[in-house]
Amino acid sequence: MSAKPLNILVLGCLGPNQNRISSLAKTVNRVIYAYTEFNPSQILLDDIIQVAIPRRNMSAFIEYISIRYEINVIYSLLNSHDESTEATIELIESGLKIPIIRHYKEHPCFPTVEEKKVLTETAGQIYINQESFNYFHSVYGVDKSTAHYLDADMISKQYMTDNFQSKLSAEDGKPHLLIAGSMSALNDRLDVRELCSEMDKRNICVHLYGNMVSENSEGYQIFYDKATALEYQKLTTTLKNTTLHSFITPEMFAFEWSKYDAGFMHSSVPSSHPTSQFEELNMPYRYTAYLCAGLPICIPSVGQSAMKRFVGENKIGFSFKDYDELSNILHDRTLLKTSEKRIRERRTDFSFEFSVNKLIDILSKYSL
Repeated sequence: MSAKPLNILVLGCLGPNQNRISSLAKTVNRVIYAYTEFNPSQILLDDIIQVAIPRRNMSAFIEYISIRYEINVIYSLLNSHDESTEATIELIESGLKIPIIRHYKEHPCFPTVEEKKVLTETAGQIYINQESFNYFHSVYGVDKSTAHYLDADMISKQYMTDNFQSKLSAEDGKPHLLIAGSMSALNDRLDVRELCSEMDKRNICVHLYGNMVSENSEGYQIFYDKATALEYQKLTTTLKNTTLHSFITPEMFAFEWSKYDAGFMHSSVPSSHPTSQFEELNMPYRYTAYLCAGLPICIPSVGQSAMKRFVGENKIGFSFKDYDELSNILHDRTLLKTSEKRIRERRTDFSFEFSVNKLIDILSKYSL
């Protein structure tokens, strides 16, 4: 790791697991978070200086912040919909001399001039995996010499406690499958109604902990959607083995979810679906939440290529070709216990802290 004192301006939106940035702040000289999108969990970041990006004269404001706090590198992140792209472009066009490193995760796989600019006119780029780089190289010809690979929003290891519960399956003899994260009723990757129905037929319990989402006319997500919540409430009245739970915070992940047997990623979508290409690249952040609780990951064998490779290479779960195979996996207690033991022994390898030095090395390479 570089010995240079790093003063980092984090620009954009941290997304999930916001407090991971505290680990970065403890390792470098200074971190300033200039956010484009407010998240209520930011109130817990009391060890980080936070400033809201103004809608006017943003580049002048960033230049002022950079001078005041002696910023020597800008870490731009994270997704296409959080206005970090627009903020980064404004800095590029302002002629600001501080190097910008762009870390990019969620996007619609719909090429734009703006997206190309932040991936070809920044000093360095961090892609979440090789598959993501390959996609952008084919679309924009992005530079391999300035490309780096690192996931962005892993959970902090402070939540990876050993406060585990005994398995519900040991009490009732039925497998218990966890689904956490966003859920929809849009027949897309976040729609798990069919899965719940098929698991119910096979006497497998499904536990839903999620934010109910929908989309507006422009394709942007609507969070905490009441109509979607109603759909899933109706589902639990007809499926005896499906339970809808209240939202929980990361402090509770290990204890609350350790009583289940495995965690489910995303539903498969046909190749004609608008999100199918992105699903091949995606690394949904729920995977680190599952690993926090020591749970094996279950992922369909069709689609989701990057995530499926990651699960297989790290031996942290299983892929399945159909619901019968998933049922067989979930009923195999010996298989699940072996996988769970391996995950509990090395789950901190998938925490943000495990990768923070690699991130610092990347930022140091470009800093003034």
